This record gives sequence, C-alpha cells and structure tokens, in this order.
Amino acid sequence: KYMYYPQDINEEGVYDLYVKKVNDKKDEGTKVLSKITSYNIVKYDELIYEKDNEKLYYYKKGSEEKLESHCDTHYLSDDKKYVLWVNDDAKLYAKKIGDKNDAVKLASDVTSIQGFTEDLSSIVVKKDSDLYLIKDLEDSTKLSSHVNGMVTSTLNCDKNDGFYYEVCDEDDYAAVEHSSDNYYENAP
Repeated sequence: KYMYYPQDINEEGVYDLYVKKVNDKKDEGTKVLSKITSYNIVKYDELIYEKDNEKLYYYKKGSEEKLESHCDTHYLSDDKKYVLWVNDDAKLYAKKIGDKNDAVKLASDVTSIQGFTEDLSSIVVKKDSDLYLIKDLEDSTKLSSHVNGMVTSTLNCDKNDGFYYEVCDEDDYAAVEHSSDNYYENAP
C-alpha cells in the first residue's frame, strides 16, 4: 500500500506531492508533483490535480495531460471514471479519465454544481437561480426556477433518494421542494 502526502506547503497553500510505501520504514518518499494546490487519487499511479489554482491536469505514471487552463472547480466521480469541472467561463465539462477523446461540454453559464450520482448519470447544476438536471452526460432539463439553493443532496450517497431544494416565488416566499430519482428516470 502507498500513501500520497503534501510537503513544503507555503502560505498560499501550494505544496509538493510525495508518495511513500506505507509499511516500508526505509522509504523516505518520492516527489511526484511540484507546486500543486489540490489533488484527487484515481489509482496508485493516477491523479487529477490543480496547479497555480486554475490549471487542471491528469497524471499517470510520470506523464501529464492538461485538461483545462482556467479551472474554477473540479470533482472526481465516485467511481473514479470521470472528472467533472467548471472553467472560468462558467462552462461545465466532463471527461472519461484516461480517454484520449476531448472533454464533453455539458452546459454553459453554470453558477455551481449542486450534486451528482457516483457514475455522473445525473448531474444537478445551477444557472443563476435556475436548477437543471443533466442526464447521461448529454440531455439537460430545467427542473425549477427561483432556486435559492440545495437544502439537502443525497445524489452522492444513494441515487434513489433524490434531493431537496429551496424555491422563492415572486413575493420572496420560500418553499422546499423535493425531486426524486423516479423523476430523473422519467425526465424528458
């Protein structure tokens, strides 16, 4: 077993990433990456990481592939098969990890990612105050308008539970609405 760990962390949160064999007392660790700001482990020798607080990369066995020059936020799917990100232009992209094909643009004008299922078959995003569902990395359906935010999201935990979100009408009265995966399955 191996573990990754940051070292030489500066005041901006930039650090070098090392890997070390867990039960080997002689292993002092090996520097894998320099001057990064965050990382996600895909497998032992595969990582998704950010550098300079905006450049998104895929790392595999010493080689790197730049995925995005101006990444605002990124997520790794729970099954670790896809990386999902929003760039500085508010465009949402998904890419199958290790696939040589280009990333797929899923949406524009994305304010935030609200939740997603472990395999990215359902992704919920906000565009200003509107809530959208993206199905199977292709189809986008508007779920609601005047959404303040997610009250609770169980999309990451159990894709059958759905989620709750808060809606304000024109008179600024709030109500909590529920959307279940049954709706997802029947969404146009």
